[in-house]
Amino acid sequence: MAYCALPTMTMAWSPGSKVIDTCQSLPNYTAIATFTSGSFNPYIDIAGIFLGCIEGNTGFKAVIALCDLKMTIEDVTQHNAPFFHLPETYHVIMS
Repeated sequence: MAYCALPTMTMAWSPGSKVIDTCQSLPNYTAIATFTSGSFNPYIDIAGIFLGCIEGNTGFKAVIALCDLKMTIEDVTQHNAPFFHLPETYHVIMS
């Protein structure tokens, strides 16, 4: 958490495949993030660790830690999209 104030560490990140499109074949513990403007913005985007698909391919589970909160396992679905973004906005992190 000490690195939350160092956004330059994420400047080399770029979006890979969409998590929701590759959910069934994506290995657990893959680094994922939202890229709402085509690149990772640490002030509006979210990064996490992929933990698996939700049945019916409606979303996925991920470990997410926002700078001011502890790490939690979250269901990233349409239902909780206002807080964790839409599942379709998450991509595998490429560097």
